Amino acid sequence: MDYLKLIRPLNLLFMALLMVLMNYCVVTPLLTCFGLDDSVFLPNMIFLLLLLGSILIGAGGYAINDYFDTKIDLINRPDKLIVGHSITKDQAARIHHIVTILGVLSGLSAACLLRSVTVGLLFLMSAGLLWFYSASYKRVFLLGNVTVACCTALLPLLIAIAHHAWLTRPDHFGDLLQQTPVSRVIYGSMALFALFAFLLTLVREIIKDMEDLNGDRESECHTVPVVIGVAKTKILVSILVAVTLSLAVWTYVSYLKEFPLFNPAPNIFGQIPEVPIDPSFATLRYLLIAVVLPLLFTLIITLRAVTPRDFHHASTLAKVTMLLGSLYSILFYLLLAQAQGIPFLGLFSILPTSQPVALP
Repeated sequence: MDYLKLIRPLNLLFMALLMVLMNYCVVTPLLTCFGLDDSVFLPNMIFLLLLLGSILIGAGGYAINDYFDTKIDLINRPDKLIVGHSITKDQAARIHHIVTILGVLSGLSAACLLRSVTVGLLFLMSAGLLWFYSASYKRVFLLGNVTVACCTALLPLLIAIAHHAWLTRPDHFGDLLQQTPVSRVIYGSMALFALFAFLLTLVREIIKDMEDLNGDRESECHTVPVVIGVAKTKILVSILVAVTLSLAVWTYVSYLKEFPLFNPAPNIFGQIPEVPIDPSFATLRYLLIAVVLPLLFTLIITLRAVTPRDFHHASTLAKVTMLLGSLYSILFYLLLAQAQGIPFLGLFSILPTSQPVALP
């Protein structure tokens, strides 16, 4: 059981869920809206290799993090200490080596099938970043926080890169794909999810540093709260939350409110059918309830926090906000399905008379 706790199964499950949602609820429906046949979609086998590689590298990252953080965890959370208690440091190191190597091999296998050097480099880079993060980066002012946030943001981008690599293979569309809006829309959508993932992860990591202040200070880690103090760190979190909320407003106004593929295609009589769900209102309501409000509550709890337990609550709420933000992909899929007449989750069509259309 302790071996399972070492690799943080809930966090790995969130990683897997994020990749599944991005692949099957955003990218695949968008490709269907552009009229592409599922025979040219990214094969499930390659996606599973990408998923498995990402999860294994993440598991290795958690194992090596506990390996290097034994002294810090002994101060911050002695009741949850695993490495040095029920699992030796040598065992933790071996677990890291094994699962990380398997993860890299899985990612490189996907890269070979995609014929993408970029995908292969991303897996090698991620494995290296997680090692250096645990060994040194997390003890450097802000660098460790940014490293973790970048690794999280890479998950949606990896999906976009993999689909682009597959579609631009010579035996598929090749360079012709660049003459269509497909790549722009796919990369744009994934970039927005990646940017939100980066900001929310950065907020959560800084809050966690305030939670772990005592152990980090004793171990001479130069985390943000150790260097500038808790009061100024709370101001930094407030700024990052404000940036995230501003990005949410901009995304809605500039991208989602009038997203062309949310508009139904005209029928054979030139009439635009009415849709049961107003895409603009549904998106706005979801963002307000599932993203803006939880993020504001996270900020309020953080500003009022005094004890490590208080900061832990704020960190947990930040993680929940990330989960709710990623679940918007399901609503995104639903809005595409009702507008373009594509089967929602492959089960039913909301507007079966509509035809897939491409962006103008």
